[in-house]
Amino acid sequence: MAITLAGSAVFENISQPASGPTIPYTSAAGNTLVAVIIECAQQPLTGIASVTDSAANTWQVSTAASQNPPSAANTGGIFGGTSIFGNFVVTVGWVIAANPVTSITVKDPLPWSAATTATGTSTQFVVTTAAAAGITVGDIFQDLGPGQVLPSSYTVTSFGVPSGGNTPVDFTPAASAPIASGDTLSHGLNFWCVSVTEWAGIVAADTGAAASGTGTPAPSLTLTNAGDLVIGAAFYYVAAPPAGWTLLLPNLPYTGYGFPGVTGSYTPTWGTWGAQPYATAVMAFHP
Repeated sequence: MAITLAGSAVFENISQPASGPTIPYTSAAGNTLVAVIIECAQQPLTGIASVTDSAANTWQVSTAASQNPPSAANTGGIFGGTSIFGNFVVTVGWVIAANPVTSITVKDPLPWSAATTATGTSTQFVVTTAAAAGITVGDIFQDLGPGQVLPSSYTVTSFGVPSGGNTPVDFTPAASAPIASGDTLSHGLNFWCVSVTEWAGIVAADTGAAASGTGTPAPSLTLTNAGDLVIGAAFYYVAAPPAGWTLLLPNLPYTGYGFPGVTGSYTPTWGTWGAQPYATAVMAFHP
């Protein structure tokens, strides 16, 4: 039986890392679900936290750099490193012969988010000591308001002495206005591209590959069946998908799939805009 696409859904949005996106999707029993995940953040990323679904299926997914399941991260400093696209991770996760689902949720690895418990200054805010335990020097956060007119990014430099259940947190650079009591402070906004596909005819996972660096994304796979499906993504300065691939993100060349029709070595190669940072992850499945 050949592998055929039974359905798909795409999520593209900015979210606070305390949540991570939930993608509504209704699948049929026994089919294979594949999630191709791109996350960008101000914080350096090593991987996503988890993939779960409404039916409690067990997803095969890596939370750190791995070849199988494939996942790769790059902290190459796009737009200065502290922008929302400064760091990114690409991951492929799946569940074969899944119980039917109605939604799929991807969790962020940096879930810290809290409201200030006292009025801050231009170089310090105060949170509960329990919340401070989830912050480290070098963390980048945003004041999401409502006291701030615009979200502003800052880097944690040191901590004050805990007192009365609260801990002062120092940061740089100085804010243009004091952080207001009750403002939500977050590790920063993250951008997500999550492509969910549903496949009939997949018997098992084959091989995976992941890589990060500078230049051309070209992970090498070994295919065992001429009917193999290969699916994955590359990010960031990508100009074109691998030859013969179908895009999953409309008008964007990052994510897609193909049926190479070969056995043995196969290298999906993305077109790029010069020697720029990238991360890529691809996975093969056989009928």
